[in-house]
Amino acid sequence: MKNIQHIFSIGIIFILCSCSTTHRFMIETRAPAQITFPLNIANIIVVNNAVPQSPENGVECIVSNKAIEDYKLSKDSAVMDAVEALAGMIYESKYFNKTLIYNKPVRTDNEYLAIKPIAQSNVKNIVSNADADAVIALERLLFHVTQNIKIITSNYVLTDFNIRATGNFSAYLPDKTKPMATFVIQDSLKFYDYLYTDSLTLLKLLGEDLLSECAREISFKASKYFVPYWETSERILYTNSFNSQMKEALAYAKKDSWKEAFEIWSDINERETKQPNKANLLINIAISYEMRDLLDKALEMTDKAIEYYNQEQNKYSKELDFANRYRNILLERIKNTSILDAQLGPE
Repeated sequence: MKNIQHIFSIGIIFILCSCSTTHRFMIETRAPAQITFPLNIANIIVVNNAVPQSPENGVECIVSNKAIEDYKLSKDSAVMDAVEALAGMIYESKYFNKTLIYNKPVRTDNEYLAIKPIAQSNVKNIVSNADADAVIALERLLFHVTQNIKIITSNYVLTDFNIRATGNFSAYLPDKTKPMATFVIQDSLKFYDYLYTDSLTLLKLLGEDLLSECAREISFKASKYFVPYWETSERILYTNSFNSQMKEALAYAKKDSWKEAFEIWSDINERETKQPNKANLLINIAISYEMRDLLDKALEMTDKAIEYYNQEQNKYSKELDFANRYRNILLERIKNTSILDAQLGPE
């Protein structure tokens, strides 16, 4: 398993808020995968263990309020798109040394509703032949499609696609008789537009493209179960454009010089007597700690700020709400740190 950049490397983009007393900015923090593979898993192979849903199943097509009984929509390419998309997203994460794709379906039956776990002997053969350490499998992919077509003119239609998809995924280790983890992902997609066409064939092609798009979105969500990922969240700094020290501190923060900003905010806080102002400064100090990976100290400062806000919570309810939400974020990040350490291994 490849150990890459750790959780606390954060990209910053400052965005000016309309309010002159705050600055909002976005940070990227790393979240752990839902599944923790053993650290010796360096190479993985993604396989298709699903059977494509039959073309006529799960599809309702209505044209000018009349159901089309023999309407079919192929799901074959959507299944492979899901497998390839999942492998691509895992590869782009650089979490494993190698990410491979098994070049043929594992199953040869036609029971698309059934989930049939891969036998341990087959898992061993797959990883041995591919020089992999673990198997990630798409076990089943089902769609329910409703397409409502209203004919406006002979070559102009209003089409309304609604797709619901459910994907089942598993992870296998060759030394285990059962999957190490299984989970279900659901998603939906809606397409509503006027089109110039007089052919159901073209609408079927559009439907197949939408199925593939939905399948790729299912795989995007599934990838977060297998590899750590980056997520974006907002932070708020309190400032005062009429206070030269606060302007200086913000300037340091914009340059990612959080220690210098911290020192200025701390100095102002020692001299500040109004509790709401102290609370705002403590939030700034907390964020400066977070940006330097000192999450426990950030939580301590946030708790102190909440104490101050609570004393005048009716007047500062918005600030209190943000502080409480920020506290929950810090608690989640602190919890995630130990999981990420287990997933990423030693520096």
